[in-house]
Amino acid sequence: MVSVLAIMFSLLLLVALGAGWMAGYRYFKAEGHQMLVRFYMAYAAFRVFIILGYAAIYIFFISDSVAESKAFVLMLFSMYVLMMALTLILKH
Repeated sequence: MVSVLAIMFSLLLLVALGAGWMAGYRYFKAEGHQMLVRFYMAYAAFRVFIILGYAAIYIFFISDSVAESKAFVLMLFSMYVLMMALTLILKH
């Protein structure tokens, strides 16, 4: 079972990533559309590295068992998909 603290931190991390994406989208859309595609690609790479790094840190240093690691990764990536769906719905 994944701890409540890990769930809350994951939720806060994904909310911060989603809010950062929405703020960057607003900024680059107002500045000019030519930089919007570069922002999409750069922020997508940033999000993937942050999520994979966070998952690796949890798995290697915090998790007590393989079952807990699998549950955490499943929870984190499902939350990531939900965050991406919500940000795309809100901005498109």
